[in-house]
Amino acid sequence: MTARYRTLDAWRGLACLMVVVSHATVFASHVPGVADNGIWGRLVGACGWMVVGVPLFFVISGYCIAATADATIQRGGSVGGYFARRFRRIFPPYLMAVALVAAFALVVERGVSPGLVGADFGPIAPVPDPATLSPLQWLTNLTLTESWRPLIDPSRPNRYQVGPAWTLCYEEQFYAVTGVVLLLARRWFFAGCLAVTAVVVGGVLTRWNGVDLTGTFLDGRWLMFAAGVGVYWAVTRGGRRRNALMVAALVAGLAYSLREPARFLDTRFYDPVAEPREQAPAFAFALLLLALKRWDGGIAASGVGKRLGAVGAYSYSLYLVHYPICITVGHLGLRAGGSDPRAVLFGVVPVCVVLSLVVAKWFHARVESKWLPDAKSPGTAVPGLSVSPTSDLSSCRTRPSACAGAPGAAARCSSASGSPGSR
Repeated sequence: MTARYRTLDAWRGLACLMVVVSHATVFASHVPGVADNGIWGRLVGACGWMVVGVPLFFVISGYCIAATADATIQRGGSVGGYFARRFRRIFPPYLMAVALVAAFALVVERGVSPGLVGADFGPIAPVPDPATLSPLQWLTNLTLTESWRPLIDPSRPNRYQVGPAWTLCYEEQFYAVTGVVLLLARRWFFAGCLAVTAVVVGGVLTRWNGVDLTGTFLDGRWLMFAAGVGVYWAVTRGGRRRNALMVAALVAGLAYSLREPARFLDTRFYDPVAEPREQAPAFAFALLLLALKRWDGGIAASGVGKRLGAVGAYSYSLYLVHYPICITVGHLGLRAGGSDPRAVLFGVVPVCVVLSLVVAKWFHARVESKWLPDAKSPGTAVPGLSVSPTSDLSSCRTRPSACAGAPGAAARCSSASGSPGSR
């Protein structure tokens, strides 16, 4: 079966829009009583669950980066070239977004409306005044290492200038691990990925004997990325036996994630080691990708597939720019008494989505497109494979990294490699 998976762009677009909607409703969903206010309130509450778009991005990223690594092997590309392309694809647009978001926060917090985007919103991640970040936090923000910085500097909690960047922190780790496997086990790449996955599974089952590894790929999030790698392996290597093995592994992961159904639905609980509300959607989505592969072309060519695919084409830009827009509009709506669920659903959400799409298209045209990979570069992609850089786009959950997730890792493999930021 061909490696080409045309609907990945559409899935990426859908996942990113889900994340935008979840962030658009984040203020309303934290107002007591709103989510219980009739059918409209329940719909607002349901929007909060759209953060499952983040695990979808991690799976897409795994598929895309596996394709990139496979192409690098087949075409004799170098590991150095692999890392150079990842850096070029992710960092220039990201750093420009950091600069723009920091300038926006500075203007709003120092002049327009203090507290509008940078106040302490409790479980909701702010868009901080850049002066509130320590020098070390700035260093880790710029290098995408902030997710695990508290392990060596517990004096300050995580804080991101670009809220959804926490997912990119994981993506960079995934890329690094993949590159190391490519370097050390080029001929046995998939076996190497399986070995890493086995180590992470063992750590999750033993909870790493109490060692805190939050913010690193070892905390369980690698498993979502690995699910995408496994789907690519099953799709490209073919055979009923391999497909059956992959399905069995994904079903086992899904069953483990759902082992405590009551706790799964109780948002008061959050597990820093393989959070079930992230893992279960990821494994289910990977199973869906396997099941739908035979209809890939038809779905991609459908009207809905084309429209979502168009959004997926600039999902990394949408991922980078949407959060300040959602926080601004959502907070303004709350200040204006917009806790009425109908005002949120028919006012705040559409405004957030439309503004985010407009700004993202501008950012894509002016910034991101300048750094898209050269389709002729060796090892950038399997011909015809559709991938994108930010498929990680992130667990916009309202806990540790709070409400700031988005596609952080699946670039368009049509000419590159990976997740929203991994092309």
